[in-house]
Amino acid sequence: MPEFAPESLLLVGAVCAAIAGLSIKRKLLDLSGTAAAVAVGLVIGVLGHPAWLFVLLVYMVSSFAATKYRFARKVEMGVAEGKRGERSWRNVAANGAVPAAVAAVAGLYPQALPPGTSGFVFLTAIAVAAADTMASEIGVLSSKAVLITHPHRHVEAGTNGGVSRLGHGAAAFAALYVAVTGYLLFGYFAPTTVGVAPWLAAVPAVLGFVGCQVDSLMGATLEMGGRMTKGWVNFLSIALSTVVAWGLVLLLPA
Repeated sequence: MPEFAPESLLLVGAVCAAIAGLSIKRKLLDLSGTAAAVAVGLVIGVLGHPAWLFVLLVYMVSSFAATKYRFARKVEMGVAEGKRGERSWRNVAANGAVPAAVAAVAGLYPQALPPGTSGFVFLTAIAVAAADTMASEIGVLSSKAVLITHPHRHVEAGTNGGVSRLGHGAAAFAALYVAVTGYLLFGYFAPTTVGVAPWLAAVPAVLGFVGCQVDSLMGATLEMGGRMTKGWVNFLSIALSTVVAWGLVLLLPA
């Protein structure tokens, strides 16, 4: 088990309290979602690194902003999330289970996910979640969506597996900002968890976008076919991308 400095534990507690307060006050999550987010935050902050929590917080705030963007229009279209954009524990579990697992492995089994590798793997998990959220919440407003498996087949907004240029742009932006923000934060607060080569930040940036496309592919096939729920599609797309990132950062020179 890793050893924890009291000030680190205080910081983790403070950030988790901020996550809970922000979730409740701004209605990012319902009560079950807030409890799940705090649990995920504790695992990430204690077993990963306290600085990783700030990336989680940035992801939550940006996701909230994307969800609330033109929310009245989304309600009219019938594609709004929850009553006011809030999400439940199922959403948190689908998007937060893999980042929490990365933190747990990094803290408990550093030989499997050593310093210098763990930060990029964690960032990839967050980047996929952020890219998918942005693509869904912004892309749903596009009037030119097509099915990812049939690019010439136009579909209604919110259709499983539906993609658009607007959604692709939002996904690419989200993956990039997570990679860059995370690298800068970790480079300052937790340099041992991100290595020394700035170009390795391309791993979460690229895989964040790719993972979003994998999510759309599974949405157009497994989810649309009734063989998998949206939550499982989210979880598996994040998990697959994170495993690929794990392999890449172990093989590529730091």
